[in-house]
Amino acid sequence: MSKNFNHEDFSHWIFDLDNTLYPEDENIFPQVKKRIIEFISLEFQIDKVSANKKRQRLYNEYGTSLRGLMSENKINPDKFLEYVHDIDLSIINKNLKLNRTLKKINGTKYIFTNGSFKHAESVLQKLGIEKNFHSIHSIETSGYIPKPSKHAYEKMMLQENIDPLRAIMFEDTKWNLKTAKMLEMTTVLISSKNDLLENEKNDYIDYTITDLEEFLS
Repeated sequence: MSKNFNHEDFSHWIFDLDNTLYPEDENIFPQVKKRIIEFISLEFQIDKVSANKKRQRLYNEYGTSLRGLMSENKINPDKFLEYVHDIDLSIINKNLKLNRTLKKINGTKYIFTNGSFKHAESVLQKLGIEKNFHSIHSIETSGYIPKPSKHAYEKMMLQENIDPLRAIMFEDTKWNLKTAKMLEMTTVLISSKNDLLENEKNDYIDYTITDLEEFLS
């Protein structure tokens, strides 16, 4: 950590969803990745190896596979989101400790995700923490323009009247924090222990943590 952490410094608390509010080892995102590959395979009548290569290229070039599919192939975003988020969330259990911790935090809390609104609602309900959040900013509310696009952040900040100097953002994807830091937010990377030393080298990350609940407490 680069500096002492004080809850009172912040009035806006912005949280990514997947692999941020629940551990990466819950294996939710691998299900989504598998569904994306299946969607591309079916849509373009190609094998799954080729579909995965296309998925990875689109992700690297556009920030999300969906944005790439919309830009290059005019794919209907609602059709895509419905398919790829049709996954098994039964592995996610209620997190009473996180719920208590979030309740104690003064300030307004938001979800800011590249996932769908419906997916975010479902995950928050499974975790039992949905009542802590003022609003969900999903890929739909950003006009299907994903993080780390500056446009997505600015749209969310304008809608919620967020002062970036009083805002803190939690993410598991480090390049999404680069935009947040550029906009003068405080940034927190949720990292696996194996990646901890590597991630601490990034000057746009204020805090690198492995346990969200412990940090918030």
